[in-house]
Amino acid sequence: MKRIFLLSTHSVFSQGIEALLCHRPGLQVVGHATEIDHALQCIRVLQPDVVILGSGAPDFDPTQIAMRVLSEFPEIRIVKLNLQDNTICICHGERIYKVEDLIHAIENDRDDQSTRRVKTIQPISVDEPVQFVHSEEKDEHEQ
Repeated sequence: MKRIFLLSTHSVFSQGIEALLCHRPGLQVVGHATEIDHALQCIRVLQPDVVILGSGAPDFDPTQIAMRVLSEFPEIRIVKLNLQDNTICICHGERIYKVEDLIHAIENDRDDQSTRRVKTIQPISVDEPVQFVHSEEKDEHEQ
């Protein structure tokens, strides 16, 4: 079972994501917070597998928050959802203990299917069954 923690300044967003995920087998929302310090305390206790960050407020920088979470919990996967442009970015950390670990991370990043680049999520209607449809944006080095 994947344990999920939600962090967003918009409580309605968190409630909506929780409602979408609660009916999915193998997924469990274990908590949510609207500010980073409280979220870090909860993450320490709840030990989720995934943290979903919903951006939207001007003072809420999901990249900085992801770095704070990953610096303390590198094993957690971060899913950053951008509410302005409907994009998603998935991040994960990895502790590097020797130079070979760094080289491995650099050389294998593009082959790792679990590490995805930014994706665009097509808006969905509340009247339709929930399904995320996305297309992968390629960066200029992949074209």
